[in-house]
Amino acid sequence: MSEINVLSLNVNSDRRIQHGKFANMFPEHSIKNRIFALRDLLFNKEYVLYLLQEIDDEMALELLKLFKHYGYTIIFSPYSTSEFAFYLAVAYKNLTPQISASWYTKSGQMTQESNRNKMTKEEKFDRHLGTEFEKCFQIIKFNSLTILHTHFGLQRAHRLAASQILSTYLAADPVMCIGDMNQFDETSKESKVFMDQINIFKNNGYTWMGPYPEDGIGSTFIAWAYDIAWKVKNINELSRTELIDKAIECNPLSTCMDAIFTKGFELSDIKVIGNINGVFYPDNVKDVLARYAEFYRNGGSFASDHFGLEFTLPSNTL
Repeated sequence: MSEINVLSLNVNSDRRIQHGKFANMFPEHSIKNRIFALRDLLFNKEYVLYLLQEIDDEMALELLKLFKHYGYTIIFSPYSTSEFAFYLAVAYKNLTPQISASWYTKSGQMTQESNRNKMTKEEKFDRHLGTEFEKCFQIIKFNSLTILHTHFGLQRAHRLAASQILSTYLAADPVMCIGDMNQFDETSKESKVFMDQINIFKNNGYTWMGPYPEDGIGSTFIAWAYDIAWKVKNINELSRTELIDKAIECNPLSTCMDAIFTKGFELSDIKVIGNINGVFYPDNVKDVLARYAEFYRNGGSFASDHFGLEFTLPSNTL
């Protein structure tokens, strides 16, 4: 074994587009169509590791079929016991990791529904560190490397608390923290990363490996055309074509929501994988927006509204 190919991606199981009012307007975002786009991201390599976030029940079933068909093992971890909870997943081939999970709660455990139903909203936010429903992280252990795979909440309080928990979870090196960390600064009118969150990792001995806002398009997220309601007041009155035009006008690119932090080793050559018009490496904003508009107008299937992070791990790290 010379190297292990890794891809991290938030697949975005957005129920609004699967079953909501935009489902007929944007059929390319159905799970069936997006699975085809996800399939195109599969590595035709011997040693492979996939780290996937924000998976609902319907997407989980499709991913299970997809990865089993290609000879992978896939392990799901639920964010919570809620019937509406998403999952994290790790899929691998020709590897033998040990996989477990922990939760961003005061106890480190999921809240059982029988207890949840007795709690006030304030008690839920307190127990779950700033968010109503708890979230989790996967612990993926190899012989000499542990990967902590995660998806943080949107709330600032949760992101700060989760960053502290994750960056102090293991004392031993080497370790990697990776996933959709929602690193945006909601107080800024511009798309900026939230450095207070990133500095928690740095202060606990981690190196921020990127992606960085100054690289390429400076983003790992591009909103789907219908998902610009926060910028457009009359969104429900717009046609598909008008929504696409508005999305371009508003610039649907965000910032580096997804991230990789390492401790005890470093990575090189991390690639940001776009899911527009097949697989491509986005170089600049103008090119990405042009491809985005063209692909939408031709009804192409996006794998996700996140860009994936691709890199290789030397075999001696495992």
